[in-house]
Amino acid sequence: MHMFNQIAGKYDFLNRFLSFGIDIFWRKHFVSKALKLFNFETQLPYNNKSYEGACVYICDLAAGTGDILIEIIKRLKKKKKRLNDKTAFICADFSLPMLKIAKTKITAQFPKISKHVNYVICDAENTCFKDSSLNAVFIAFGIRNFSNTKRFIEIELSRILKPSAAMIAILEFNNIFKIPLFKFFQKYYEVVVNMAGKFISGHIFAYRYLVDSIKNFTCDEEIIKILKSSNYKILQYNKILPYIVSQYIAILNK
Repeated sequence: MHMFNQIAGKYDFLNRFLSFGIDIFWRKHFVSKALKLFNFETQLPYNNKSYEGACVYICDLAAGTGDILIEIIKRLKKKKKRLNDKTAFICADFSLPMLKIAKTKITAQFPKISKHVNYVICDAENTCFKDSSLNAVFIAFGIRNFSNTKRFIEIELSRILKPSAAMIAILEFNNIFKIPLFKFFQKYYEVVVNMAGKFISGHIFAYRYLVDSIKNFTCDEEIIKILKSSNYKILQYNKILPYIVSQYIAILNK
């Protein structure tokens, strides 16, 4: 946690700088696709009396500085779907400095909607959320930092998602270090990212850790296998240009 607290102030700038701004496209594409595949109006059983007056809870887990939640609000606000008093947003991360930046950004961009945003400090692998309490969970560039991805998906994620077609959307770097075609990216990660982390953020260890976390992250096929074995129906899985990140969008049927 201390490592992420240290880099919070330069986190957004370094994300843009190190990805040449492509991370903005990745997030937009990811959120757009997830909200197209999972329609809160039609796929949740609000016609059922037990759901009358129910609030839709959308969580950005391991949220960092809130870029994914900002994109979610933008998309829903534009479509005017479920963006009302019955829509609640949760921005959750274990780093307080990250959440403070997220709150500043979200409040500045959406002053009226900000009252519907809750900021929660919690460990993503052992959350403070109640059983069957969330309609959708988005995780972008965070799950590779979890100590036990399999346990999180099988147990914790399944616990906090509501029954009857709740959605999980994951965006993450894939492990390209074993693929000869991507030698350039391997060298870029190893040299440029470390240098930028040292000279811009002043915390070379933090960015060396982030590179290592990509190297050590499980393969795409294993993530899909875990999702399927945990009663998730895959709506879409694909790699996004330039094919170094993958998105997984699935529905939990329990």
